[in-house]
Amino acid sequence: MLLADLADTSRAVGDATARNEKVALIAAAIADLPDPELGPGVSYLAGVIPQGSIGLGWKSLESLPEPATQPSVTVGDLDGWIAEVASLRGPGSQAARRNSVDRWFTRLTGPEQHFV
Repeated sequence: MLLADLADTSRAVGDATARNEKVALIAAAIADLPDPELGPGVSYLAGVIPQGSIGLGWKSLESLPEPATQPSVTVGDLDGWIAEVASLRGPGSQAARRNSVDRWFTRLTGPEQHFV
């Protein structure tokens, strides 16, 4: 599933006022997730990073690169990137995380950047 679809669902759930509408939106998104993306997709919709703390704080995301114009990143792509960032440790890891954020966020559209 494209990350853009998950980001759209998240926004729509936030905009919805009726609980039944929120449940229907989430259920539809979950039903569309392929099996390998099911766990991460549900976690991201819940606002949880499956990998736990990944060493990126809000400060790291203050200045983001220009967003992509077309969605191309899948939920699986995002999950792989987050796992990559979480594995960065030791000297130079902070700079490596910053480079990774810059590289990945250029692939995300504006709504996807906001969601992530």
